[in-house]
Amino acid sequence: MRIPAATNIIRLLAFRSFLLLAATLIPACRAPRPADGFCGVQLRKGTLTALQHPDGSLLLSLQRAGRNVFASARLPDSPREQFAVLETGSTARNAWQHAKKNKATPIRVFGTDAWQRIKQQLADRIAPKRPRTGIMVTAGGRELLAARDHTGKAAFYPIGSFPNGVTVRGHRSADEALADALAAMRTTGDAPPQGTPFVIVTGSASPCLIWVQPSHHRAVFLGDACTPDTLSSFTQSSQLALGGTVSFGLRGAVSIIKNPLTWTARAAGNAVSFGHVLVSPITSPWPSGPPPALAPQTPFDPVAWESGLDAIGTPAPLPAKLDFLIDGHEFFPAFLAGVQSARSSVDVQVYIFDNDPYAMEIGSLLRQRSADVRVRILTDELASWQAGASNPGVAEAGSDNGPPHMAAWLARGSQISARPMAMTGLCANHTKLFIIDGRKGWTGGMNIGREYRSEWHDMMISIEGPLVRCMQDSFEHTWAHSSWAGDAAALWQTIRRKALDDIPVPAGAVPVRPLPGGPLHSPLFRAQMHALRHASQRVWIENAYLADPRILSALVAARYRGADVRVILPEHNDMSVMAASNRALIPQLLNCGVRVFLLPGMSHVKAALYDGWACTGSANFDRLSAGVNDEWNIGFSDPAAVRSLESKLFLPDMKAARELHYPLPADPAARMSDSLLQLLAGQL
Repeated sequence: MRIPAATNIIRLLAFRSFLLLAATLIPACRAPRPADGFCGVQLRKGTLTALQHPDGSLLLSLQRAGRNVFASARLPDSPREQFAVLETGSTARNAWQHAKKNKATPIRVFGTDAWQRIKQQLADRIAPKRPRTGIMVTAGGRELLAARDHTGKAAFYPIGSFPNGVTVRGHRSADEALADALAAMRTTGDAPPQGTPFVIVTGSASPCLIWVQPSHHRAVFLGDACTPDTLSSFTQSSQLALGGTVSFGLRGAVSIIKNPLTWTARAAGNAVSFGHVLVSPITSPWPSGPPPALAPQTPFDPVAWESGLDAIGTPAPLPAKLDFLIDGHEFFPAFLAGVQSARSSVDVQVYIFDNDPYAMEIGSLLRQRSADVRVRILTDELASWQAGASNPGVAEAGSDNGPPHMAAWLARGSQISARPMAMTGLCANHTKLFIIDGRKGWTGGMNIGREYRSEWHDMMISIEGPLVRCMQDSFEHTWAHSSWAGDAAALWQTIRRKALDDIPVPAGAVPVRPLPGGPLHSPLFRAQMHALRHASQRVWIENAYLADPRILSALVAARYRGADVRVILPEHNDMSVMAASNRALIPQLLNCGVRVFLLPGMSHVKAALYDGWACTGSANFDRLSAGVNDEWNIGFSDPAAVRSLESKLFLPDMKAARELHYPLPADPAARMSDSLLQLLAGQL
């Protein structure tokens, strides 16, 4: 019997709907390893040969079961990069044959047996002798805890398996761990000739190999590329569409009901901000003509500067001891040690809690600690959905198959209280706060995920002292606001605000202003604009998202007052719109006498120096951070603290960056496209 065409169409639509639902609900590996991956081969049973090419690449050949498996890796030029991807297939085979003809240098290979001896010797060397104590070790984009069991045997424990009750007594950086590992190799008799590069086979899935160059004190971790297939890409798109619909639509609709006052205020603030940016080119035009020479240096008067901030209603400063932690390898070990040693509470507020392997390890530790201390987590739901559905591309990331909804996973089967934050009035909460026991905190640009740990350049600020109470107050308000009671709970929390424990002023504390930001009322934006309009000596900014026309106009005006204006932008940007906007912005800044530095890789740092006053935290220099999203920054003028930020961040980054004297080359069509996208970026 012939089936009517209409029935066929209905069945086809039903079948496709079933596939979409299955792809959304059935857990799928988001980035499976390719079938011919090099790490998937049993290296222990084969004969591995390694060559070092003069161009800096590493070439590998494994003979197994009568066939050859080839891999090649381009070793990174920058010492900051610690990971490389192994490429397999015909390209690697051709590269191997070409390298043999050109007499590439053979290098020694240590197998998994040697690796196990080295690991055990290293654990014995660095694990504390005292029971129930350990030391944090950074290696391969991960943190390990070196400690001894009840028998006294030393071992390494990954983040998610930290022994309960073990106190972290110190931290060994990657450089220190490498020096210890080389010393351990000499003890085990596995050391190669002095200074000669070598390869170690770890036997694990990722990283499966470690390339070491003792003469340069460098180690690079290698693993297969993470290449998604069609099904996993379809799964990601489906999960992102479903998660975005639920978060932005359903939860956004609920937020209107439970947060009517906040929703109205934020929507109004968003509209006002949009209008200000729209008319900014008319009300604040850029200066014309060539920029003047730099003004003579005059002594900075911190008292007068701070009085100016008081006059515009900026929150009063509180004592705080500051420490600037550059990149994930400095921040995450400190935070994990704090989580491990917490006695009463761990509070975390981030924009993104990703679902990659590194974030999952941190989540596992938080779940474990929630049995002993109160753990609360706030995360932006839509941003976390989007980050969780993206593909990893680095070797150390491994297979990205975490749960699509991290807040639910964190709370499931644990004592964690996790609240996803909905977008209210088209405004997000972009704040990053990490607080241990209400007494020690961190703020800055980092979320929780592999990018912030090992891929991107970023900074966090460690804070001790009475200023932590402001961080705790901000968290408590957002926590109440994210409950089902919404505005009512936030108002009640403000009325019955509990007196937080007094925090003693630590040695080395300096006056620091808390600078919250948000729609309609943003002390942060007022302080930043005040600084831009009054700086006479210098304005140094490092930010990947420099797009707000009001800020750009004030930035150029500072240069025409004779200030030394410098901008550090990343060479790569995680947002294509902002990348295009930066390309269009660079020639405009250069024409106005602004010095532009292009830093290799992706920089997520958010920091500025205005004469002798510094401002840093979570806020970008775009419209969203200026007057739409909730942010949390700090400002300070203590000379020692400002010099520390300058010496740890700005000067090294300017040295590592490439100063541009001419615009980046582009064809006319690309320039026109970038200019159009720059207009769009101004409203983001």
